[in-house]
Amino acid sequence: MKNMRRCSVFTVLIIVLLSSIVVFTPAATAAKPTIHALLVIMDGDPANFKQYQQSSRWIRQLLQAVKNNDVCELKLTSLRSNSNNHEEWPNPQRILTWIRQLTPGPNDVIFIYYCGHGARNLQAPEGGTYFDLTGVKLYRKKLVDTLKASQAWESRLKILITDTCSVDSSVKVLTESLGTSAAVDYNAGRVYRQLFVEHEGFLHITSATENEYSWGDSTNGG
Repeated sequence: MKNMRRCSVFTVLIIVLLSSIVVFTPAATAAKPTIHALLVIMDGDPANFKQYQQSSRWIRQLLQAVKNNDVCELKLTSLRSNSNNHEEWPNPQRILTWIRQLTPGPNDVIFIYYCGHGARNLQAPEGGTYFDLTGVKLYRKKLVDTLKASQAWESRLKILITDTCSVDSSVKVLTESLGTSAAVDYNAGRVYRQLFVEHEGFLHITSATENEYSWGDSTNGG
């Protein structure tokens, strides 16, 4: 009887293990996160459009490389002031509506990139840095507050990159060219995975600290 019991237990364990292999192994492979990306490019500017378009190309190449390295899926929306399609022109309502309508999964990434003119207005009720959307201001605080109040805030990682000046017109600013950093060899797939998969929270990157200009050119972008 003891031998029969041992045999029965062993048989049950084999069945459980086999069923685990068949049933649970595919499910255990977590679905790839999706990057929900919004690019706001003010390339209708007659003086700086080449620089802004180059910056846009760099960001697009980055996001596409992440997708091509099988790190994340990608859903990309682009608003451009130089677009022939009026529905693609950037304005505060379109940007904030895009944020409010997001329904990301808990492991997804929200990626927002703004490239264009901007400044600081501490006297305004909103305060701080604003984006110049062809004469219409969108304050960065308003964008962040909308993001925090939306379902998108529940996603694993939020990235906001503001490629714009942060200068108060009442402050004189000293400028200095810092040059470009040297190229570094790296494993692209590992770097993309570390940033877009292995981190969580809210990452806010700006190209200029308070009372500084943001610089770029048509070759390197911003």
